[in-house]
Amino acid sequence: MMDIVKVKLADLILAEENVRMHPKRQIEEYRRSLTMFGQTKNAVIDENNNVLIGNGLVMAAREEGWEKIAVIKRADLTENQKLKLMVSDNKIFGLGVDNLDTIDSIFERLHDDLNIPGYDEETLKTMIADTETVTAEIGNYGKLTPDEVSDIQNRPEPRTPTMPTLPAQTEQTAASTLPHNDSDNNVAEPESRLLENEENSILIQCPKCGEKHWLPKDVLRPLM
Repeated sequence: MMDIVKVKLADLILAEENVRMHPKRQIEEYRRSLTMFGQTKNAVIDENNNVLIGNGLVMAAREEGWEKIAVIKRADLTENQKLKLMVSDNKIFGLGVDNLDTIDSIFERLHDDLNIPGYDEETLKTMIADTETVTAEIGNYGKLTPDEVSDIQNRPEPRTPTMPTLPAQTEQTAASTLPHNDSDNNVAEPESRLLENEENSILIQCPKCGEKHWLPKDVLRPLM
């Protein structure tokens, strides 16, 4: 049997071993809610006025100076069912998950009216201000200022570097005038000639045929 009745707060008995603890901050916020909205849900008691659900509500209403609250009175529960109800009510509530996107959207729609029981008003204002700043920064990300656009438009065209070219027939001339290391004939150059080449020339290997040639340094200098 279940009845919704109004009872005196002085007649209600709080649970000695309450499943959920109620710190001072929670009771203060509960009082704010009672002042702003009134009683929005009922406590649940048994036939002996023991509070099964809503100990925090009873505590806050007492501190607000209320005389009565609405309760659901259950006289049909066994002792085991009462214990299970106390544990189950708190556990099921704790299984819920806040939808942060929806909460943020509600905060934005409220604008500066952020006096919300359970939340610190100054903290909410700071959070929303920070969110607006971040949103603005994201919106401006990648955008150029007028000065930056003007600087890019007036920037001189980059010069294309030119590579020095080898004088015509230089490689052919050098190859014909300088001694060639013919590995097939195994002809060794005089030591004095080699020294002269090392001082005035550079040994270059042809990337196509793989043969090596001594080329004069003054010919190669423009390319270095």
